[in-house]
Amino acid sequence: MKMACTIALPTGSLEKPTRRLFRRFALESFPPRQAWIRTDFLDYIFQIVWLHPREIPSAVHDRFVDGGLVGADVYNDWHFQFGLPLELVSDFDYSKSKFGDVAYLGLIALVDGSLIYKNWHPRRAAVSDYPYWTRHLLRSDMEVIPKRGGVEAFVGRQSEFGVTVIDTGDTVRANPQLQIIRKLAAAPPGLYVREDCSKAIREQTNILVRELKTEFCSFVMLPPV
Repeated sequence: MKMACTIALPTGSLEKPTRRLFRRFALESFPPRQAWIRTDFLDYIFQIVWLHPREIPSAVHDRFVDGGLVGADVYNDWHFQFGLPLELVSDFDYSKSKFGDVAYLGLIALVDGSLIYKNWHPRRAAVSDYPYWTRHLLRSDMEVIPKRGGVEAFVGRQSEFGVTVIDTGDTVRANPQLQIIRKLAAAPPGLYVREDCSKAIREQTNILVRELKTEFCSFVMLPPV
């Protein structure tokens, strides 16, 4: 058996589906913070650590871990805040609620009586839990009111608009004063490494991705070719 690289996985809303993705390695039986998994291919053993999603990009960049699985929302917000790039090895089509589909960054608006603020204007502020990615997608000098989650609760109180990740859309539909008016960008989870990582790390993460993709296809109904 060969010791391979260390991979960070996200706690929080993506932890449960990520454990499903890694189910062939029996990851559910391990403690939440640290584990070791063995691949069938070349008998590699990977070290797994669980981190808060917003810690993962910096952990990869600072070489605390060799790679990290994190949502594109978290990665892009970190990337546009600090201007530091990572390399995407592969993304995966799952979200916190379903496999075979991904969440997206969406623009939501206040419904004021019969009027819906559908025409967002860059001079209007927006509440967002991903302020740096929001500015990159909409306008670099726009006013963004940063929040850590619960954006829907602040739309109508601090701004007519909000930008947040939409998964099922149930939260927005449960608030009749809000409406999703624009899809801005997909936000799938992805495995990231440093751009200057070693050849060995690149090969090992590609092996892990191949194993995960095999497992992913085993419980996702794929459309006919």
